Formats: sequence, structure tokens, C-alpha cells
Amino acid sequence: YEAIGWANKYALGISVGAYYSWRQQRLIWFDRSSLVDTMARLSDGLHYIISFNGFSFDMALMRALLRHEEYTNPDELEAMNALCDKFKVCASEGYDILKNLWASDSKSRKQKYVNRLDTLCRAIGLKGTEEHGSRMPMLWQQGEFARVINHCSDDVSMTKALFFSIIAHGGITRESGEFITMEQPSK
Repeated sequence: YEAIGWANKYALGISVGAYYSWRQQRLIWFDRSSLVDTMARLSDGLHYIISFNGFSFDMALMRALLRHEEYTNPDELEAMNALCDKFKVCASEGYDILKNLWASDSKSRKQKYVNRLDTLCRAIGLKGTEEHGSRMPMLWQQGEFARVINHCSDDVSMTKALFFSIIAHGGITRESGEFITMEQPSK
């Protein structure tokens, strides 16, 4: 899956996704059938998107899926391209924890495992995930829906907790004890 999906996000596809809505104080789930509505909602100018590698992976995957749809109506194609462009701008104006971590600590970018969400969360005393996200497409295809949904929910919870820790402390503490000062969110 890494050889197919990481380089070709459209080929990876989407099974289920989630984000936390601060306004509604709950997790919002989406799938392929609700992707257009989700992207439109997140692009409405009222949302500040906080993610962990979301700009490079999750949101790029969402845009790739829409851009590969076969639209017979040119107006639909134009509308989907406009939505993808608007979503990219909205996402880029948000706060991607991993992107900001790499900007603050570029030497760690190539180090294995130090920049994983669960590794960083364990360093601040939170429970990490039991499985790597790259296994999720395979588990979904095998019918292990609950495992994938739980993993997705855990990722959202860990991203939220890590974001609060960055705000509270001004950066991230690694498992080694090293503290990395990070840029604070603009909103």
C-alpha cells in the first residue's frame, strides 16, 4: 500500500475519515459519498484546520479523489476543481503539526519514528496507537472496520491533545527529552 498510495493518493482511496468540530463539540465522520460536502464545509472560511501531516497526505488525498472523478458535465468539473483549490488554500492556512515540527527541527525529518504522531504523544504521557496508519487500507479491505474506525478516532484525539500541548508549552517534547520550540497557531 505504501508503494501505491503514498505516491499515488488516488489509488489509495478512502474508506472512512473523521475530524473534530469545535463548534459542534463532536467527532464528524465522512466517507467517499460525503467527501464533497465535507470538503465544502471545511472550506467555508469558518474552519481553522488542525492536522498532523494533513496538508501533505490527508487533504491531498481528498483533493486527488475529487480531481479523478469523471464528470460528464463541464460545469461539475469546474465546480470540483474550484472546490479542490479552495480546500487547498483553507488547509494551507491551518496548522499542520508535522509541517511545523519539520520547520522547527529539519534535522529530524529523515529520522525514522521520531516524528510519528503516536511517538510524540507517548513522549508527553498520552497513549499512542497500536497500529501504523499504512495498515488501515488493508484492514478495511479485510472487513476490520471497527479497527480502522478506532484508529481514525485515536488519530483525531491524539492530534487534538498534541495541539493543546504545543499551545500550552510552546512546542513538543520528544521521547529523548529534547524540547522543540514550535511556531504557534495564527488563530
